[in-house]
Amino acid sequence: MPNASEAPRAAIVRPPSDAFARAITSAGAAIDPERARAQHAAYRDALADLVEVVVLPPDEDQPDACFVDDCAVVLGGQALLARLGAPARAGEPETLAGALAGLVDDLHRMTAPATLDGGDVLRLGRTLVAGRSERTSQDGIGQLTRFAEAAGGRVEVAAVPPGTLHLQSAVTA
Repeated sequence: MPNASEAPRAAIVRPPSDAFARAITSAGAAIDPERARAQHAAYRDALADLVEVVVLPPDEDQPDACFVDDCAVVLGGQALLARLGAPARAGEPETLAGALAGLVDDLHRMTAPATLDGGDVLRLGRTLVAGRSERTSQDGIGQLTRFAEAAGGRVEVAAVPPGTLHLQSAVTA
């Protein structure tokens, strides 16, 4: 459990756009952007009781852009902007950079060829459990490890079972 000085003080969110109907999914069911927006509004309301909520505008050009937690990992006042493993999502992290830079002391960027999705990273205090998956490469885990160690944390690696989208799809804190 993080101590009070490490507790999140803000959350960046982005409501689903109409383009969310074309988001990457393995669920097999059609996505209803209106329903997703209502669910997202309830999520924002719940967050507002806990932290400052920074709301970015919906992004019609990037269907999955509402999943902002895939785009960065934050630890010890530092943020690592990810390189997402799904090519269709490659532009999303940079759209968060400005808002994120205003909330952390330092913003770092992953470099090619590494890939990492934030959904494959589970934070347990100052330990980051990184899932090796179809979207998170060994290079990505290496860059995450260097980032975490520089921020006073550490990384443990877990295998993500085939067919599981992200580590956080299978486990939670």
